[in-house]
Amino acid sequence: MGKNVFFENLKRLIDQKIFVSIFTDIYRESFIGYIIRISEDLLLLYSYEIGKPNGIKIFRLDDITRIRWGTKELDEIESLISLPPNLEAINKITMDNKAVAIKQVQNIFGYVTIHIQSIDKSICFIGEIVEMDDETIIINEFGTIDSQGRAFLLIALQDITRIDSGGIYEEQLLQLYQRRRKSD
Repeated sequence: MGKNVFFENLKRLIDQKIFVSIFTDIYRESFIGYIIRISEDLLLLYSYEIGKPNGIKIFRLDDITRIRWGTKELDEIESLISLPPNLEAINKITMDNKAVAIKQVQNIFGYVTIHIQSIDKSICFIGEIVEMDDETIIINEFGTIDSQGRAFLLIALQDITRIDSGGIYEEQLLQLYQRRRKSD
């Protein structure tokens, strides 16, 4: 598919607010939702899981293998949901590059989830940015709900395959840590 057909159709999907499935076959994953923004390298999806809002996901365009829309299944799911309430804030994410996107996600949500799927599709780290430049990020990682441990983690930006925030699990984890901070 040529770049013009690709970007023209992505823009149409955004403008017409068409509900889609996005496939990243290399990681054997698919996600449903609305494409909110695109750049030369990145795509921002407001995602849903089982008909409930599940935050944003920012993909590298190179990882997306297919985008599907117009199916009966997608139409039925869409009839049960509504557009995200904080779309105005999400639209401010410019996605000039990964570093900019990560900083903007942190500013909106107060944390960021970073995926390193090239090693293992289940590897992700949720936390707050401590320091960052064009090549490296250090986050103060939230442990799992079970462990509730904190750690600092240094990650090369080139290894990051997806950026998420606002998901159901992440928001519950953030609330837990906020409560913990208040009681400390």
